[in-house]
Amino acid sequence: MAVDIIDVLLDLQCGLLRAIVPSLRAVTVKINENNETINFCFFYDEEITDELFDLASISTLEVGMPEGYLQNEQIEYLDASNPIPIHGELAYLRYEPNFHPVIKKLDRGHLVHDRISGEAVLLLDMQEALLGKVPPSLREVDVYPDMDKKILQLAFYFDGNITQFDSDLATSVVKGGNWSFPGFEISHEIIRLDYPNTVPWDGKRRVAYARCEEFLESGK
Repeated sequence: MAVDIIDVLLDLQCGLLRAIVPSLRAVTVKINENNETINFCFFYDEEITDELFDLASISTLEVGMPEGYLQNEQIEYLDASNPIPIHGELAYLRYEPNFHPVIKKLDRGHLVHDRISGEAVLLLDMQEALLGKVPPSLREVDVYPDMDKKILQLAFYFDGNITQFDSDLATSVVKGGNWSFPGFEISHEIIRLDYPNTVPWDGKRRVAYARCEEFLESGK
């Protein structure tokens, strides 16, 4: 049974919400159809604690495993001075000034008219656009889609003073997105919302990225 990487990336994106800590450098996914395994690799630049191990493991529980497939997790320490070995597809990559891998764009436009909703494809676009552009101060990225009116609104929430660098990163995410929706009007806003203030919930937004803030509460 063939496994679509699109399904795995979408599930893992959901699993990673509020599970990303500053020391998480990258998350990669590789499907091995020969031995029917899906391999998840989590790379941290601090020693792996029980808390980090649990965060990574819980994230992968969101992935629906096809019948007969096994899940394999690799959770390891990798100093920031070392390049990240990328085997398979990137599901997450934080901003690192000295690491700029070539990111292969995945073609998802056909999915809008197939088995995945337009909003889900939009979240996958955001997942890809955020690769390598997530600083520690970024708390959350929300998407407000109106598929009927062809309008996409994005909101970037930052903790603390928003620097020009932060603003430029957010703008590059919008410009660099592999949007599967030609003809849509896309706008964005950059908002300062200091922790522990919560992002207001209005029932309309879809969360594309959210950092883990339990570590801030515990002083880690």
